[in-house]
Amino acid sequence: MNRADAVHELKSTFSILDADINEIKKNADGNTKGFHVRASIRAYSALIEGLLFQMRHLALSSESKNTSVYNLSEKLILSEKAYRLNTKGEVEEKESFESLKNMVLFTLKQFPKIHGANFEPNTGDHRWEMFGVFIKIRNRVVHPKSKSDLELTHEEWEKVNVGIDWFYDNVKLMFGECSKADDFFRENFV
Repeated sequence: MNRADAVHELKSTFSILDADINEIKKNADGNTKGFHVRASIRAYSALIEGLLFQMRHLALSSESKNTSVYNLSEKLILSEKAYRLNTKGEVEEKESFESLKNMVLFTLKQFPKIHGANFEPNTGDHRWEMFGVFIKIRNRVVHPKSKSDLELTHEEWEKVNVGIDWFYDNVKLMFGECSKADDFFRENFV
């Protein structure tokens, strides 16, 4: 896929997933229990994972044939691929999955490189810890082992929202750094 198609795919994916979240919020009518909370957690998870995947895909699609922005290990992680030898001594490709928390940090650091920018997610913010709480609650809700796994307290719901705010704020800051780098390039080199 070329860069233009990858940009379109990222925007389209985000638009659909963001609309899902807005639809859930609209229908929740202030309800912070039950179905709407679980649906919100699932929708936020899909948005985060979908956006991260599209950002990694766009990053790889943006490299020119003559210029490599990423080293081999970064490319492998961006593509979520790993390689191993099978019992016949042949190389096999397999999917590689990293923890969501680690992949968020990695993606937010790597994506700006295609713009000539640097970004360091703010893990010193207390909301970063709440993002970890969101992931634990998400795992519990998406893979329930009991009825109680599907029930959230008001305090847990608040932590989920604080963690989601951390993600949104850091993505906005990262895109802001990309935009500044793009503006600098346009003003000085075009």
